[in-house]
Amino acid sequence: MADFEFSENARFVRNVNVRALRERLGLTQEEFARRYRFPLRSVQEWEQWRKRPAPGTMTLLLAISRDPKALAKALA
Repeated sequence: MADFEFSENARFVRNVNVRALRERLGLTQEEFARRYRFPLRSVQEWEQWRKRPAPGTMTLLLAISRDPKALAKALA
């Protein structure tokens, strides 16, 4: 599965595969959570598909997917 699944008209993100994104970046759950200021428990729940990220969080995850270094720098 790709990192993101978009709606038919691509106006919004329908789903995000946080594990695929994190693994593509070569980070552990702890590193990913710390670098992007997410609660570790949230990252775990997203990866296990128990919870979906909120819409604003999906936007942040999409930005991380597109330019992870810039987001990490902005949050440092």
